[in-house]
Amino acid sequence: MPTISSVNGEKKNIKCIGCALQKGIIQTQGGVVFEGKHFEIRQDYEIPVPGFFVLSSKRHIVGFADFNNEEKQEFIEVLWKLRKGMKEILKIKYIDLLFREDIIESKINPSHFHIALLPKQKWMNEFKSYGEIFAEAKKINNPANMKQIEIAVDKMKNYFSKF
Repeated sequence: MPTISSVNGEKKNIKCIGCALQKGIIQTQGGVVFEGKHFEIRQDYEIPVPGFFVLSSKRHIVGFADFNNEEKQEFIEVLWKLRKGMKEILKIKYIDLLFREDIIESKINPSHFHIALLPKQKWMNEFKSYGEIFAEAKKINNPANMKQIEIAVDKMKNYFSKF
């Protein structure tokens, strides 16, 4: 089982990150932003960048081609609302969408489909890869940054509560 470390420093041995998140075994900063029938949104559990949200499926599926009709409809609606809220409420002008089926899929136990919306920040421009960006971001795991994450999560929870 992989050992994961969350933003708040928890280290857990888990079989499936998606299931562990849904069952509350892994906590994310600020908790669940939105929960629908098929998908949920959380702040990324590992990388402390305010507004770095992950939209993930509630069931084990690898990619878009695995969506049923209900999931397809909910996904596009929720993704649209998330990005719109990030732009209008959090004033995040640009994002990178991060998604790779080969990382989600596993021969033993596939994970949950997830797509991450990483806010573009000026400090990220000096790095050549997401790995470098994520390593640097982990260094800003401090109380002031955690407060900014909490504020972003709370604003987005409020935004989603109006739909």
